[in-house]
Amino acid sequence: MARRKNVLLIVVDQWRADFVPALGAGFLRTPNLDRLCREGVTFRNHVTNAVPCGPARASLLTGLYLMNHRAVQNTVPLDSRHMNLGKALRHIGYDPALIGYTTSTPDPRTTGARDPRFTTLGDLMEGFRAVGAFEPSMDGYFGWLAQKGYALPEKREDIWLPEGEDSVPGATDRPCRIPAELSDTAYFTERALTYLKGKGDKPWFLHLGYWRPHPPFIAPAPYNTMYSPADMPALHRRPTGRRRRRSTRCWISTCAGSARAPSSTAPAVPRAHWTRRPSAPCAPPMPA
Repeated sequence: MARRKNVLLIVVDQWRADFVPALGAGFLRTPNLDRLCREGVTFRNHVTNAVPCGPARASLLTGLYLMNHRAVQNTVPLDSRHMNLGKALRHIGYDPALIGYTTSTPDPRTTGARDPRFTTLGDLMEGFRAVGAFEPSMDGYFGWLAQKGYALPEKREDIWLPEGEDSVPGATDRPCRIPAELSDTAYFTERALTYLKGKGDKPWFLHLGYWRPHPPFIAPAPYNTMYSPADMPALHRRPTGRRRRRSTRCWISTCAGSARAPSSTAPAVPRAHWTRRPSAPCAPPMPA
């Protein structure tokens, strides 16, 4: 039998495609990401299927659209009947490991009503072996900080506040209170390296899920001064206005089976007709 390949799946949170230097964001400096793009394959038309975090990861790891897996929001359970990447890998001999999180809520039919996983934003998806979990309460990360000798504040999340006793959350040029070598990114990386060194020559699959650039939007020194606001590109906002609002109403009208051409004076579609009729397939909006 051919030797199984080692696989490292890196997932980041809320990283926009137009902020990838290899795809045109030349105003950023990301040498490690640049190397991944240069030595691997970069998909220019790869998009997330859903938002926010839980539904997006459910789609990524099950291969299903949101309308099929139905975990439409964080804390909404994922039906246990769905195959996912972790389960599939076990079928072919892997013991898939996970560092980070998947923001998954278990199927309530597989556990009890008092399961603490129902009291949090999300937990780990079935099928993966946690070797450095971040969810549900970041205890692993905060314990790692304490073990490193860092004095945690009474409210642990205050490590991400800007430096200075007078600081408050919000936009700032100050660094966060936690140093770069003790950041959550450093924690994930150290956990990954420790796990992989422990695997030795045995084949492995590792899902490495970084939290950043998820908010809070604050960086440790020296990264807080790495860029000047004046050097950043201008914002490009999507056009808004009357024409776009009319297009939305046209779509609802068409889905309701209306045959009339929409106009700016047309009455609103009654609420009773908002449900799509099975016998009237929904068509694209008619031109305004």
